[in-house]
Amino acid sequence: MSKKEEKLRREIEQLKQHKKMGWKKKLLIIGGVSFGVLIGLGVIGSFIEDEPVPTVSKSVVKTPKKQPELKEVTEEEEIDEDRLKGFHCLSSWNGSHRELVNIVKPLLHDSSSFKHVKTLVGRERDGWHAITMTFSGKNLFNARVEQTAKARYSHKSCEIDEDSLEVY
Repeated sequence: MSKKEEKLRREIEQLKQHKKMGWKKKLLIIGGVSFGVLIGLGVIGSFIEDEPVPTVSKSVVKTPKKQPELKEVTEEEEIDEDRLKGFHCLSSWNGSHRELVNIVKPLLHDSSSFKHVKTLVGRERDGWHAITMTFSGKNLFNARVEQTAKARYSHKSCEIDEDSLEVY
């Protein structure tokens, strides 16, 4: 036999031995090899320094941008900003507009089932803010349904303009 034929015969024998090996034994061998690789990487990694090595590419080196300085906001400025946004009329507990809630509750079939979901406020225009309140309540079939109420309220007095009220 030539060397090539002998080499092929040995490889065929090795493949046959590999096929005879059960799946558990194969799994153990793969797991052992994987564990050995991980241990080796851990040992090698312990000798590597923690600080990254600076590299310079052939392209232009970018310098870090300066961060803009943050202006410290005083409590008074924060309150003024909240007033401009119309938040001074909203409940600090759940964000609802109390007067709008008091107007909408009696319109429900079961006023005791009222639950505030969210309130959105628009910017001031001509002394008025637009307001949209999403709420839920029980209908005639005792199922909870979500509804929306839209209106506008005065920036100064926080009173709802009932003529602008829409519930749908």
